[in-house]
Amino acid sequence: MLKDTMQTAYDRTGAASAEVVFPRVLIITKTLINPVDGMGASLRNWFHAWPDGAIAQIFSSNALGDAGFCAQQYLLGPADRRRGKLFARLKGSAQRSGSTPVVGATAVPPPSPSRLRRLLRWGSDLLTDSGLWELLFPPVLSPALEAWVREFDPQIIYAQGFDLSFVWLPLLLHRRFGIPICLQISDDWPVFLYRDVFTAPLMRPIVQRAFREFSTAAAVRLGTGERMQREYQQRYGLSFEPIMICDDPARFAAAQPQRALPDDVITIGYSGGLGFGRWKSLLDLCKAVQVLNAEGCRVAIVAYAGGLPPEAASALANQPHLHLLPPPPHEAVPSCLKGTDILFLPETFDPVQAAIIRYSISTKAHLYMMSARPILVYGSAEAGVVDYAMNAGWGLVVNTQGSDYLADALRQLITDMALREQLLARADAVMRQNHDAATVRERFRHALTSATLQGAGSTR
Repeated sequence: MLKDTMQTAYDRTGAASAEVVFPRVLIITKTLINPVDGMGASLRNWFHAWPDGAIAQIFSSNALGDAGFCAQQYLLGPADRRRGKLFARLKGSAQRSGSTPVVGATAVPPPSPSRLRRLLRWGSDLLTDSGLWELLFPPVLSPALEAWVREFDPQIIYAQGFDLSFVWLPLLLHRRFGIPICLQISDDWPVFLYRDVFTAPLMRPIVQRAFREFSTAAAVRLGTGERMQREYQQRYGLSFEPIMICDDPARFAAAQPQRALPDDVITIGYSGGLGFGRWKSLLDLCKAVQVLNAEGCRVAIVAYAGGLPPEAASALANQPHLHLLPPPPHEAVPSCLKGTDILFLPETFDPVQAAIIRYSISTKAHLYMMSARPILVYGSAEAGVVDYAMNAGWGLVVNTQGSDYLADALRQLITDMALREQLLARADAVMRQNHDAATVRERFRHALTSATLQGAGSTR
């Protein structure tokens, strides 16, 4: 019986929850699941109720030094790559220093790399950017990895791909042990991976063939929304079920607003990264806010941003109505977002960048909806989250670039109470349909559980 091979659910504190069964899932993603980046937050939400003994992860990078989400983890090493000794040597020689060492109270700059190390670094970067690295050092199933997988005995593999190694590895395990695969796609990497490099004529057919094998082998395929579902079904002739990112609306309802600015200042809030052209949209907002202040309306921007791209620092540094603050911890996000009057969701207007994120949904959108504040969405209509807002109606959308258009939209949101109420009601309805954790987690659990029925085999 399926139930006999699964575990009763426990919440992340270890307390027994309702009598719900969960398959043992082997998560294969490049980076250790962490609480900082958007994908880490999404995975923690989807797998929130999984028992510790029923999830494990294989990964290759732990850049943040986080302890990880899964109790059982396997870090890929040289033995898990073809030509592994050369792989380790090149990777180690080419590694950049991420920080300046400190001796006592004095920062000691690292020594200048030797000519050989600079050459190795250049070669490593060339191999990585071109995709040749993956062809030279593809994954293999080492005895240690096989033994670890047998010990965990997964009933399904959860994988997202993103690069060839993390397409090939799930396929190797699927073929070796007969474990069904759940494939989840969050952006259109099968189209853009290695598209704009000099090795594209070599790499693109390999990527296309690998993704075709990967998606065909998957017992269940998940996507980000209806736009991706339609496109992928037409493009690949395969079904993709939309599963949206989620959170618990109750923690937002219980949160008390925490204002960063005085009550008499209309505060426009933003939280998230400013890469991928988003800082340019924030700069347009700064110009629009300056116009409103010149008209006598006290408006300011609070941006909770983890860091600025180098090209953005000087442009944003002296904006008179912009307050840049560090990102709040996960627990404080609801209070910070509710401490604003309007929430700003910027995307790029660059056509190339917008095409890359055509099927991506911002990991902020659902958090904004749960904050019960009107949302101003600004960016190209090609960007996935802008299209989502336009079609679902949960935000006021400005999809023509220009600070004048933003200023007009802000005047509407400040003065038109009926519009504000309409946007809030629609955002609440969309959130409850697509992003409420209780609903989404059950859809996610059901998708993975159903997939185990299509190919339940033991690795032992």
